[in-house]
Amino acid sequence: MRISKVHLLLLIVFILYPLASLPLIFIEIYNQKYYSLNYLAFFMGLLGYLWLPSGDVYRYQLDYEFFKTLSFHDFSYLPKLDLVLPWLLFLFGKAGLNFEFVRLILCIISYILYFKIFVDIVQANNHLCESRRVAFYSFLMFFFFIGFAGFLTGVRYSLAMSLCFYSVYLIIYKNKGSGWLILILAVITHFSMFLILLIVFIIKVLKPKITRFGFIIAIIICYISASLVLKYIIDMIPLNEILKTRILDYTKEDALVNLSEYSIGLRLSYLFTYVAIYPALVLVIFKCKYFNYFSVFICICISLSLMTDIFTSYNRYAALGVIFFVIPFLLQYKILFSKFQLYFFVILSFIVYSASIYTFKKELTYGKEYKIFYLPLPAILMTTYDLNWLNENIMSDGDLRLSGK
Repeated sequence: MRISKVHLLLLIVFILYPLASLPLIFIEIYNQKYYSLNYLAFFMGLLGYLWLPSGDVYRYQLDYEFFKTLSFHDFSYLPKLDLVLPWLLFLFGKAGLNFEFVRLILCIISYILYFKIFVDIVQANNHLCESRRVAFYSFLMFFFFIGFAGFLTGVRYSLAMSLCFYSVYLIIYKNKGSGWLILILAVITHFSMFLILLIVFIIKVLKPKITRFGFIIAIIICYISASLVLKYIIDMIPLNEILKTRILDYTKEDALVNLSEYSIGLRLSYLFTYVAIYPALVLVIFKCKYFNYFSVFICICISLSLMTDIFTSYNRYAALGVIFFVIPFLLQYKILFSKFQLYFFVILSFIVYSASIYTFKKELTYGKEYKIFYLPLPAILMTTYDLNWLNENIMSDGDLRLSGK
C-alpha cells in the first residue's frame, strides 16, 4: 500500500514531536482522510500512558505487579469479580511490559473501536459528506462528547465502555450477531454494562413500542418508586450474591453527599460532563413520535430516573446515554435533524469536553502529561510510574500524597 506524502510527513512528525502532529491530524480529518484517526487514537493513548495512576488505576497497577509474581495455576484460582482485565493484566505481566504500556495499548484499542463507529456512520449517511465542514463538525461532536478522559485510564471501565459502544452499534444499527459476543465481553470486563445488555436484549427480543406518553409514564413511575424498583430488579437478575452485593453498594450512594465534598467549580464541571442528555432528550421527544432509532437512549433515560440519588451510577450512565444519542443523531442528520441542531450540539460538546478537562485538573497538575509538550515519541515511552514513585506520591487508598510531590 502506497503512503501519500502527507501521510509520510505525519508519521515523521508524530515520531519526532507528537504534539506538533495534532494540526496535521485534524487537517487530514477535515479532508476526510480517516487513516489519521489511528494517529489521533495513538496520541490519546500517549496521554493515557502518562496519566497519573491514582484511584482505581493505582489499585490496578498494584494488582498488575502482584499478578506478575504468580504462576498460571495460582492466578487461575484467584477470585475475580470481572474476568477480562485480570487476565489481560496477567498475560501482559508475563510478557514483561510496564503497566504504562498496558494502558497505552488498551487506550488505543478503545479509541480505534470508537472511531470505527464514526467512519461507518459517515459511510452510511451521505448527508454528512455534503461538505467537509459538516463532516468535520460531526466528528468534533462525536469526539468531544466522549470527554477528555473518556478512555485515557485504559483500564476496566474505559475498556468496557468502548466495547459497549461498538457492540451496541453493531447489534442495533448493523444487525450483526457478532455484536452480542462483544457486548458480553463488555459485561465481563465491567459489570455495569449488564444494564446495557439487558436494554439491548429487551429492544431486540421483546421489541417494545415506546410512545411519548408511555415514556413519560415510565419516567414518573420509576422516579417515584426508585428505591423499591431498583432493589427488586437487582434481586431478579440471575447473578451471584457477591456481584449483587457490589451493585447494591452503588445504589446506597447519595448524590448530594458526594457533590458536597467538591468545590463549586468541580461540581459544575461534573454536571456539565453529562448535561447534554437533557436537551438531547427534549429534541428526541419533540422530533420522534416513536423512538425506534433512539431506543437505547430512551431506555437509558428511563433507567436514570431510578438513579437520581446515586451519583456515580447516574454520572456514568448519563454519559453513556449521550453517546447513544449522538450515534442515531448523526445517522439521522438531514433526515430528522437540521444543520442548526448539529451546530448546537457541536458547541455543547465543546463545553462538555472543556468541563471534563477541569474535572481532572488534579491528575493533570500532578501527573506527567506535561511531557507531551516537549518530548519526542521514544522519550515519552521511556516515562514510567514505578513502585518507588507510587510509594512516595500515592497513599494506600489511591489518593494523591500532595505533600510528597
